[in-house]
Amino acid sequence: MKADADKRRHPRVKAQLHVALLDGAQRTDTKLHSLTEDLCPGGMFVRSEFLLEVGEEVALSFELPGGTKVLARGRVAHVQSSRERAGMGLSLIHISEPTRPY
Repeated sequence: MKADADKRRHPRVKAQLHVALLDGAQRTDTKLHSLTEDLCPGGMFVRSEFLLEVGEEVALSFELPGGTKVLARGRVAHVQSSRERAGMGLSLIHISEPTRPY
């Protein structure tokens, strides 16, 4: 696990944020709602038992503490399917300007 952490360009921060994902292949027209486990400026790990394929693009939205909503596009960088930790590592490829609540 330490070797993976050494490859990262940005340090990860533990954070449980609600995130909604829509897969780019449109295998489903339903948004997947889940929680992040950690995030950084370049990506995040999303807990999920529904796993997309490595390389697949996703549209996602999440809300930062304080109510700022973020829309982004990401790519599945890796998947984990163990009982202890099922989910996907997403690399963020485009992030829209955050919108703040009024």
